[in-house]
Amino acid sequence: MDSSTSGSALSALFGPLTARDFLADHWDRSWRVAHGPLDRLPFLRDQPELCDLDLLCRAHNGPISGYWIDDGGALRELDVDGSQARVLADAGFCLLMMELERWAGPVMGFVRRLAAELGLPDGHVRTSAFVAPAGGVLRKHFDPLHVFSIQLVGEKTWELARNTEIPHPTEGHSPPGGLQPDLLPITTVKPPVDMPADAERVLMKPGSVLFLPRGEWHATLAGTASISLSIGYEPPPWVDVVLAGLRTHLLGDAGWRESAWTGRGDAARRAAAVARLRELLPTLGAAGQALDPAALLDALERNDRS
Repeated sequence: MDSSTSGSALSALFGPLTARDFLADHWDRSWRVAHGPLDRLPFLRDQPELCDLDLLCRAHNGPISGYWIDDGGALRELDVDGSQARVLADAGFCLLMMELERWAGPVMGFVRRLAAELGLPDGHVRTSAFVAPAGGVLRKHFDPLHVFSIQLVGEKTWELARNTEIPHPTEGHSPPGGLQPDLLPITTVKPPVDMPADAERVLMKPGSVLFLPRGEWHATLAGTASISLSIGYEPPPWVDVVLAGLRTHLLGDAGWRESAWTGRGDAARRAAAVARLRELLPTLGAAGQALDPAALLDALERNDRS
């Protein structure tokens, strides 16, 4: 039987665990770690390139970014191709090899089963391999997607901490960098640069699996040369699902289809524009009440398949 299409993908990662319990206890809530032999994930036997850096560099035809920390302590990034990737890895760079879905068929079979079990729109999946030399570091940051990280080669220590400053972010952030526009309505206070002293530390060895919810703080340190597989899910937040439906509904109202203007440079026209919006905005409440939740989810699934 084809290992990419048989059995429970979630149980292969974490042992006996139902999708209902996983979604209730961990999705958007808390991380989960499991350790075990790498061969419990049979789809990897059909994808040997992932566990060998030379094979991986030759097979990969997606985007690759090289990372390093400069003399001033800043994280720097450089886009490279497959022929340069091995050279940079030997020179001590970290590599992020994105869009494995272009060529890694067995991996994608597993990923789609996992998405189906969790009831997720699989069009929002991102797959990548992360390569780090011994001593390779990624400093404190959070990502705007849910990540399953599978350690394939070597050892890597993760530091994990709750994100109480910016819960459920829709953009990533790495202190001390500036906040992305989506994060400014949540907070304008820049979080501390360092991981908190009480951060949980997890040692990942070949076969270890970590689920990290969207937005949780983390940092990594490779104890040895390391390769890990990341499966990231980036389903839209409810606000985007509702806004898409709201736009479709409002297009049925001729008033909302009128051309907008700002009255720039003309006080009277500015006042008229403000007045017109003041007339339209109260209808948003009724429009929201008219939306059908089931229809919104159907539209999300249709868009995912298109």
